[in-house]
Amino acid sequence: MELKNKIAFITGGTSGIGLEYAKELLNEDCKVIVCGRNENQILEVKNKYKNLDVVKCDITKETDIKKIHDYIAKKYGHLDLLFNNAGIQFNYNFVEDDKAIEKVRTEIDINLVSQINITKKILNLLLLKEGSAIINIASALAKVPKQSAISYCSSKAGLMNFSRVLRYQLEDKGVKVFTVYPPLVDTAMTKGRGKNKTTPESVAKSVIQAMKKDRYEIAVGKVNLLFGIHRLIPNLAYKILKNE
Repeated sequence: MELKNKIAFITGGTSGIGLEYAKELLNEDCKVIVCGRNENQILEVKNKYKNLDVVKCDITKETDIKKIHDYIAKKYGHLDLLFNNAGIQFNYNFVEDDKAIEKVRTEIDINLVSQINITKKILNLLLLKEGSAIINIASALAKVPKQSAISYCSSKAGLMNFSRVLRYQLEDKGVKVFTVYPPLVDTAMTKGRGKNKTTPESVAKSVIQAMKKDRYEIAVGKVNLLFGIHRLIPNLAYKILKNE
């Protein structure tokens, strides 16, 4: 798809992969709106990137979603690209953790329900012009889960299937739906976890290039190898990721 001069909105866009998506899109001469919840990050990004439109938004709050919808509609008139990038991950033992259900609800809300909700509420702005797209950031763990992230893996599997079904429903309406499967990325969320992490910059560059080629299922870096193993020898793939 053509990405030049698009209007893009990125949730969780004030840090990590989200901010790198924003920088890549700026290089495509896009107008980019990023949102986040952290006041310090918002101020830092505003000061550092003058050509980014930075807004505060908690995607779990209906009032905030309405505000961002109305803001985009009034200032830009329509939207071309929605990046559902915001997310959270807890590592815990479901059997032993007394706060397991609280963590499940939080992850499912942020990683799945809120992504679906904001997509529904902003969809009318994407339907105003052909050539628009929704980009849902899933995870390699959506297909090959690890034992320490029961609700994270579940939420990303839900987002993966939501993306595919939404793609079916929008294929005759001029809105493309991409699903991204990053590997372990070096961000604040993964601090202290795993080794040989991929940089947010390399993920963003890979995703933008794949979008230009209309690759709707975007496995990034070594996730391609993992998914290849999963297709041929699924039990080996599960063993590789189990204790990550």
